[in-house]
Amino acid sequence: MRHLPIILTIISALLFCYALGCFATEDVAPPVLTGFSLSPTVIDTSSGAQTVTATLTITDDLTGFNHGSIALYGPLSSQLVMVGFNATNRTSGTALSGTYTVTLPWPQYSRIGAWAVNSIAVSDGINNTQVYRRTDANAPHAAFGSYSAVHTY
Repeated sequence: MRHLPIILTIISALLFCYALGCFATEDVAPPVLTGFSLSPTVIDTSSGAQTVTATLTITDDLTGFNHGSIALYGPLSSQLVMVGFNATNRTSGTALSGTYTVTLPWPQYSRIGAWAVNSIAVSDGINNTQVYRRTDANAPHAAFGSYSAVHTY
């Protein structure tokens, strides 16, 4: 019985804090890739190195997009083009909802054929990460559809 005043004080403090919303908010959701495109989709690497521009739209609910990567595999998966990107690649919007432009380098004499997007990873400010893979059911169609390949000749 002598602890009752302490217990009531603790309960009152918790109720007061709950009413004010002073319990911490936590970020548990990774960013979401909401759009993706490549341009150009046909390049000739026989006369020199080429570049392709990837444009991504990414949203995040709390801490904001921080960094990511894009990987494309060449025909027969024997060659890889992979590049990382971060907030410096943002061309419009904010870390919570922004558009990012990334340059993908293709070396001279790259394998001829279709280079398909294999994976896109996006992480927020506290490293909640979502990796979209070509084989995942949750992969956005825009990122992995037939038009998201680069064709070399």
